[in-house]
This record gives sequence, C-alpha cells and structure tokens, in this order.
Amino acid sequence: RSIRDVEKQKRSSLVTLGQLDYYVSEYQWNGIDGPLLFYHAHQLNWEEEREAGFLMSKIEKPCMMVTAGKDNALPAKWAAHMPDFIPDLMQEHIEDSGHWVLVEQPKLCNTAFSNYLQHLEDNGFVEK
Repeated sequence: RSIRDVEKQKRSSLVTLGQLDYYVSEYQWNGIDGPLLFYHAHQLNWEEEREAGFLMSKIEKPCMMVTAGKDNALPAKWAAHMPDFIPDLMQEHIEDSGHWVLVEQPKLCNTAFSNYLQHLEDNGFVEK
C-alpha cells in the first residue's frame, strides 16, 4: 500500500476539514518521522521500565478499563490479564463500538463512568 492510497479514503466525521488541513500541513512541514519514532523507541522504553522495576508490578489503586468490541487497534482480549496486575479493576465492555468509544458511544461510556464513580464512593475512595 502506498501513502497515496489514502486519497481514496473518506474523511472520518471525528475530524473536521479544518483539523485535517492542519495535520496535513504539519506533516508536510515536519514529516511523519517524529510521530513514528515513538514506535521505534518501544524496545528502549520497555528496557528502561524493566530496569526501574515497573514491569510486572501490581497497581494498587482503583482503575477502570473500557474495551470496545470493534476496536482493531486495542482488541478487548488484550485486557484479559489486567486483573492479575490491578486488583481493584473495574472492566466495562461496549460491544458496538470501535476504538473511539468515547465519541461513538457517549451514553454508554457515561453510564460506565457513573458505575465506576459509584464503586469508588461505595469503597471509600471519594467522599459522599
């Protein structure tokens, strides 16, 4: 696939034409190497986190994870072992959504967040 193939793609409703024009001008000016270097540094970041003792440790704070059934960038199955590392984890799954679940399913997300806040209140993490 070529970068030119994107010319045939429809613009997502999540991005305005003005926003798209901005990103195009920035990439034309600065290129895409900077954003891509984040992925090239993955191994280095992993090694630094391992040396600092951050890998495989438990997170002892209440957390929430929302997964989406149609998320190809972060499949829900990738979160399956999170409870092993986060004992107080509330997981919510929204089947009919892609990666941008907050935009695609705001009402379901708000319900999930309300449930999580109630969980925090019920367990004394926030004052009533």
